[in-house]
Amino acid sequence: MILEGSGTVVIGDASYRVRPGDCIPLGAGHHHDIPLIDAPLKAAYLETTGFGQKRLGHLWNYAHGQAVPQPGRV
Repeated sequence: MILEGSGTVVIGDASYRVRPGDCIPLGAGHHHDIPLIDAPLKAAYLETTGFGQKRLGHLWNYAHGQAVPQPGRV
């Protein structure tokens, strides 16, 4: 769920422009990233365990490195 900012989310070969209020649901095994950020993003996400799939969480391509929290923004 995008809370602040805007950018482009890529899921597989598809691109989506996102802004506050947008929610991007993903199924298991869908590679995704946010390679283009127009305004600093603040977002919330829910992650579940891939029960029975022998892996935890979701797949994420870190195009810009790991996310780093900014002091005073949390």
